[in-house]
Amino acid sequence: MVIIDESKIHSNAFLNFLYNSFHFSSNKMFVVFLCCAVLTFIIIKNLVSIFLISVQTKFSFSLYKYFSSRLYAYYYSQGLLYLKEHNSNKIVNNISYNVLSFVQNVVMGCLGLINEFLIIGLIIVGILVYNPTAILILLLTVFPIVIIFSRIVKSKLTTLGKEMSGLHVNLNKGILESLHGYSDFVIRNKSYWTYQRLSRLLTKMSSRQIKKYVLLQIPAKVIETAIVLSLIAIVLFSIFVNVDLANLSVLLGVFGLAAYRILPSLNKLMLYIMNIRNNQFVFEIIEKTDYKQVIKAAHSVQPKETISFKEKLELRNISFSFDRINKKVIKDFSIEIPKGERLGIIGRSGSGKTTLLNILLRFYNQQSGEILVDNVVLNEEQTSRWRNIIGYVPQEVFIMDASLAENIALGEDLENIDFEWLDVVIKLARLQPVVNALDEGVRTNIGERGGKLSGGQKQRLGIARALYNRAQILFFDEATSSLDSETEEEINNSILHLSSINKDLTIIIIAHRISSLKHCSRIIELENGSVKKEWNYADLIQ
Repeated sequence: MVIIDESKIHSNAFLNFLYNSFHFSSNKMFVVFLCCAVLTFIIIKNLVSIFLISVQTKFSFSLYKYFSSRLYAYYYSQGLLYLKEHNSNKIVNNISYNVLSFVQNVVMGCLGLINEFLIIGLIIVGILVYNPTAILILLLTVFPIVIIFSRIVKSKLTTLGKEMSGLHVNLNKGILESLHGYSDFVIRNKSYWTYQRLSRLLTKMSSRQIKKYVLLQIPAKVIETAIVLSLIAIVLFSIFVNVDLANLSVLLGVFGLAAYRILPSLNKLMLYIMNIRNNQFVFEIIEKTDYKQVIKAAHSVQPKETISFKEKLELRNISFSFDRINKKVIKDFSIEIPKGERLGIIGRSGSGKTTLLNILLRFYNQQSGEILVDNVVLNEEQTSRWRNIIGYVPQEVFIMDASLAENIALGEDLENIDFEWLDVVIKLARLQPVVNALDEGVRTNIGERGGKLSGGQKQRLGIARALYNRAQILFFDEATSSLDSETEEEINNSILHLSSINKDLTIIIIAHRISSLKHCSRIIELENGSVKKEWNYADLIQ
C-alpha cells in the first residue's frame, strides 16, 4: 500500500506513529525500514514454525512407538493358537506399515489441520476488518466448491486406503513365499508363475497409487480455480457498484496477497482431510488393543525363580478341543512321568501328540483336568517359572540371522551372554566341531534361517539352546523326522549322552520314527487323544 501511495505513510495513524517515533528523514528510508521489518518478521516466524514442527513431529512419532508396541503386545498376548490362525504378513503390516501411515497421515494430518485453520482464520479476520464485502464474496465462491469436492472424493479415498493396505500384505506375502519356496518353484519350473503373480499384484498396486496420486493433486487445481473465480467476482461486483479503480487495485492487491497465502493452506487442508480419510481404517486396528497389555509387556522381566521339580510331573484327566464343541483332541489323558525318565510318545497323525506337547509347553490351556509338578497344580501364574526349567527342540529349529552364540542364548544380547556356560553346553550338545569350523567361532553369523548349518547341526543348536537355559525337562517334537538315518543316530546318541551325564534330566520325545525312541525307558502310544498302549522299545520294534 505504501509503495503504491507514499502519502499513506502520513495519513495512516499507525505508520505515521512509526515514522515519527524513529525520526525518519525520508519516505525512502521508511520503506527500507518496512522491508527490513517484514524480513525480520518472516525470519522469526519461520524459526518459530520450525520449532513447532519439531515439537509436533516428536509428539507424532512418540505415538508411532506407543501404538506399534501396543499392537505388538496385543498380538503376542493372544497366544500360539491365534498366531497360527492369522496371517503373519497382515500382523506385521498392522504393527509397522499401517501404524506408521496412521501417524504420518492421521495424527500429523490433524495437527496440520489445526495449523492451517488458525492461519486461514487469522487471514479471514484480517480481510473482514479491511473489507467485509470481499470476505463475503470469498466465502460464497471458494468454500462451497471446496466442501462439495471433499464430499465427492473422501469416500473414494477411504476405499482406496483399505485396498492398498490389503495389497501391501499380499505383496509382502508373495515375495516372502517365492523366496522361502525357491527350490520348490524352480524344481517344478514354476518360476514364471511367481513372477506373474507378483506382476499382477504390482499392477494392481500401481493403478491404486496412480488413482490416489491424481486424487490428491486435484484439490490444488480446484482451489486455484475457486480463488480466481472469487477475484473475478470481486472485480465484477466493484464495477457494478462503481468502486474507484485506485481503491479496487489496492483491494485486489490485498486480496491477491491473502489468496496467495490461503491457496496453499486450503490445498493442505484438503490433502490432510483426504489423507485422514484414506487411513481411517487403521482406527479399527488399534482400537481393540488394551493399554494394560502394553504396560505388562514393557515392564515384564523373566522371573529368576523356578518351579520345584524333584519327584514327578503328572497329568490328570486332561481334555482339550479347539472350539469346545467338536470332537476332543485330547480326552481324559492321565500319566505320571518320574524325574529322570526318558519318555517316548508315538501315534498316527491326528492322534493328539503335538496338541499334548503344546499343553505341556503351556501354549494351550486344557479345558479340564490339571497338571501337577511335585503334587503342586501348575496354574497360569506359575507358567513363567515352569518355562524356566523346560527346553524345547522342534522339528524346525528357529534360527535368527545372528551369531551362533546369540542363537544358543536366544533372547540375550551378545554382551550379556555367559560364554563360560556357553562353552559347556556346546560340548554337551556335541557342537564343538561346528564351532571349530566357523571362521569366528561362536561369534560367526550363521546366516538367515541357519544357512551355514546342516539339519543335524541345527538340531544340536536347539539342544544347546535348551541346555543353556539349564532345562530340567527336554521336549523333542519330531526333532529327527527330517534327518537322514546317520544324522538321526547322532542326535539319538547326543540325547543318550545327556541322560548319562545328568541322571535327573527328564526327556520327552514325540516322534513318528520308532528308531528315534530307541533310548526311551518307556513309550506310550496315543490314539484319538488317549493312551492306547504302553510299550518298551524292544516289543514295539518287534
